[in-house]
Amino acid sequence: GRDNIIHNSKYCEFGATYNRPTPLPLTSDFQEALKLGTHPSETQEELGRGLFVTDDWRKAWHTYESPSSDPELIDPDTGFAEYEISMDEIEGTLPEDLVGVLYRNGPGKFGVNGERVAHTLDADGLILQIIIPPIEPEECSIDTVMANSKDSLKDETPYERKILFRSKFVETKAFAEERRAN
Repeated sequence: GRDNIIHNSKYCEFGATYNRPTPLPLTSDFQEALKLGTHPSETQEELGRGLFVTDDWRKAWHTYESPSSDPELIDPDTGFAEYEISMDEIEGTLPEDLVGVLYRNGPGKFGVNGERVAHTLDADGLILQIIIPPIEPEECSIDTVMANSKDSLKDETPYERKILFRSKFVETKAFAEERRAN
């Protein structure tokens, strides 16, 4: 029965959700994929019915950390990073009128000491900030757009448009306790 399918599956987990305390029966396509050990296909109507493909989100969501090519780029404990991106590092063209600050809030740390969280939403939060200055500094107050940015962007050298990237894990009470406990 269903228990044998669950234990033999390397792709799926079945569980209750807030809106569906009891999952609906598996579709025949889903059962067949589990028996064959292949990736099941899901329609939009089937999503959120108390089953999910953990292998999918595990591939999509990784702990925010430094790349092997630059191991000092991101602090592994705090998630802090700050660096500039010059226009020649960007593939394509950045629109001239794209100016401002973009914040992204989402999951960033998916486990501690080799233990992975059970679900994406259990991860520690991460805040990203991307500051995009104007093409020419006189178009608006560069000091306003680049407030608190690196000193190298405020010196007297000729102006070059650069993107400033910053990041940091959200320091919740649980995050701080986790860090203290190591």
